[in-house]
Amino acid sequence: MIHLLNRERIGQRRGVPFLAPVIEALKQLGRYTEAELIAAVVSGMFTVFIENKGISSDDPIGAMIPEEEQIDARDENSMEMGNGSILDLNEGEEAKAVSPGRPNVNFDGFVVSICRQIGAALEIPYEVLVKHFTASYSASRGALLELWKSVKMHRNWLAEGFCQPVFEEWLAEAVARGRINAKKV
Repeated sequence: MIHLLNRERIGQRRGVPFLAPVIEALKQLGRYTEAELIAAVVSGMFTVFIENKGISSDDPIGAMIPEEEQIDARDENSMEMGNGSILDLNEGEEAKAVSPGRPNVNFDGFVVSICRQIGAALEIPYEVLVKHFTASYSASRGALLELWKSVKMHRNWLAEGFCQPVFEEWLAEAVARGRINAKKV
């Protein structure tokens, strides 16, 4: 058995996964992205409320939401938001205009910042990590060359630690079984 790991301290028996330093950042980035997406969808369901001076027996204009899609269909006091809904309010009720503030202007900057930190922790240039080459040819090539240095280092580590011992064991067995004719020196 070959137990291949990159030892960081004396007596270490278990390896550290490649994504270990950034797993929390990736998880939080996913949560933030999902929360922003939900907020954008909710702001797209902006509902208009109309205040009546008198009580109306007519159905509200927003009664177009099918009953099977309503969450609280049995509650007559429930008002549900929906795409382009316009709901009547009872006499004396008043609606306040709400500015949802979506899309969030800080979203892109935050995501880029987190991706840069993730790339730095993994030794992967940001441009290569997100596959978004917006700089000059020279800058993009420089980013790829930096990545290639890291890839070559990991490749050599794997070849020396895993491939070479496997090859040596295979060769020794092949010689012992007579599949390969090797002269004794």
